[in-house]
This record gives sequence, structure tokens and C-alpha cells, in this order.
Amino acid sequence: MEKIEYSDLNKFLVSIGVTLIIVAFILPWLYLKEPFDLSLTQEQISKLTNEAQKIIVIRQNFILRTINYIQYLSIGLFVSGLTSIIIGLCRWIKKQKMSMNH
Repeated sequence: MEKIEYSDLNKFLVSIGVTLIIVAFILPWLYLKEPFDLSLTQEQISKLTNEAQKIIVIRQNFILRTINYIQYLSIGLFVSGLTSIIIGLCRWIKKQKMSMNH
């Protein structure tokens, strides 16, 4: 079995960090882009079948509950991504300095 190459691990950490930061910005954008049936009037909803009305109400309640957490999730993803990038870069710089001294 091959020995783990630490530069590959550090590249992986930086890549994961960049991905998390991208997701942190895309998630709220995708969430806000979707109308989620919120533009329907009560009159339009009342014309639908009972099952469709229940589904719309469930979706709207879900949106109301989750909209408060999207910002915290995005902040958490951003901080995790930034932390991963910093750890990966610091470890890579440390490894580079050690290899230059030897």
C-alpha cells in the first residue's frame, strides 16, 4: 500500500473548502429563485382539488420553517469551507518550508 502523500491531502482540503464556499452562495440563490407556489392567491388555491390544496399548504409551511435556517446553513458552509482552505494551505506551506530546508 502506498504511503499517503500529504500534498494530496492538503489539495483535497482546499478543494473541499472551495466547494463548500460555492455551495454556501448557491444554496440561498437557488432557494430564493424558486417561487414555491407563494404567488398563488387564495382564490386560485380554492379552485384546486383538496389533495392539491393540502400539498400546497404543506409546501408553504415547510418553506416558512426552512427559510429561517438557510442563512445559518450558508454561514456554516462558508465558515467550514474557509476553515478547510486555511488548514490545507497552512499545512501545505509548512510542508513546503520543511522540504526546502532539507
